[in-house]
Amino acid sequence: DGLHITSMPGSWLGIAQGFAGMRTANGLSLNPFIPAEWKGYGFQFDYRGRLIRLEVGAGSAKLKLLKGKPVTVTLCGTAYTLADEVEHSLA
Repeated sequence: DGLHITSMPGSWLGIAQGFAGMRTANGLSLNPFIPAEWKGYGFQFDYRGRLIRLEVGAGSAKLKLLKGKPVTVTLCGTAYTLADEVEHSLA
């Protein structure tokens, strides 16, 4: 009954590090996948003063820089300079 605020960090980690494959050890990298039963998912996050949105669909993953300076991001093993929006095929 109600919002159990203490379980929210676990939910975030399950999505960000689990499904999206987010890692920050050597810069920002994402290796997202989508379960076959899902149509898509997305979320915004702050990374070193930048606001970034990730959207994952059946065939692609998109990163969009919403606020802040360009940053190098590795998406599915490919390095991109994220200055606006990048899209990577998941096929």
